[in-house]
Amino acid sequence: DEMPRFPAPDCTDDNQDRCAQKELIAFIYERIKYPSLMMEAGIEGTAVVSFVVGRDGELLSKRIERNPVDKSGHPSANEMALELEAEMMRILDAMPAWTPGRHHGEPVQVRYNLPVKFKLS
Repeated sequence: DEMPRFPAPDCTDDNQDRCAQKELIAFIYERIKYPSLMMEAGIEGTAVVSFVVGRDGELLSKRIERNPVDKSGHPSANEMALELEAEMMRILDAMPAWTPGRHHGEPVQVRYNLPVKFKLS
């Protein structure tokens, strides 16, 4: 019925979902630090993290679904992957509780996939 939503108390937009998505993106990109090994190697790409938004809005079962260094063939790919995973977990751990998803008006657990782009400027 309703997907979980990043908290966006200042949203006055009629479309709360769109506004919450903008707030989520701003939250991530204001805090994220490009993993140094990836930066040194010039690796860009999209990571996908997955987590469950619990009935109380807590983020559970966090994991990396796709890591842009996995297919790079770089000799330090394992170290880069670990560095990227640590950074993504740091960002997820810093997030406030979400508004939980609802089914028939009741809060439910929902798995959420979040792509995060890493691009060198």
